[in-house]
Amino acid sequence: MQYCPDISSDVEAHNQTHDLATNGVPTTLDVIGKTLATGPFWTISLITQDDPLSQHTLLTDVALRASRSLPRSGTFRWRPYRHDSRPVLWRWLHHAYLLHTNNPGRRVIGLVFVLRRPYHYPMRWDAEHSDGIVHSPTWCVEMLWTAYNYQRTGCAASLLKTAFTHLGIEPDDASWSHPFSEAGAAVVRRFCPVQFKAYDSGQ
Repeated sequence: MQYCPDISSDVEAHNQTHDLATNGVPTTLDVIGKTLATGPFWTISLITQDDPLSQHTLLTDVALRASRSLPRSGTFRWRPYRHDSRPVLWRWLHHAYLLHTNNPGRRVIGLVFVLRRPYHYPMRWDAEHSDGIVHSPTWCVEMLWTAYNYQRTGCAASLLKTAFTHLGIEPDDASWSHPFSEAGAAVVRRFCPVQFKAYDSGQ
């Protein structure tokens, strides 16, 4: 299905998608997860499998809307499931960190999705390929997204620093879903300037 500017419903849908990618995803929830950090205009919250369905529904909505603006959107899958009135989150142990504005018209403007992965590939920025696989579990930054108007403002760095602190790890301990977009590579280089741990299910 292609976008047609002559069809009013297409124009409306296009404008809505553009607004969400640019300004963030609006929410009416009074409380979002567990507060981990606060900034001049934002709050970083954690959502886990123990949170109620309303939190998982918000996370799913933000993740799916955000993934539309990501180059690798086809690789990201997340759904809230219920079993015996308890939320069950896919296959791996994971955490979701959301950054949202504090103003009355609250919007989620950033998301970091972290999964527990069983292996990684040591990589150097000056090498095209890894020397081999290491079978050692790591927390993997599977998805990182910030709304366009909040990119290059330190929001992504604050989100990742908060996630690493909460997990009790250093940036070098984490792995990163690979390959990267240009913007993603810049973020990873900031935390891992010489080498990094890559997770790539396609290797």
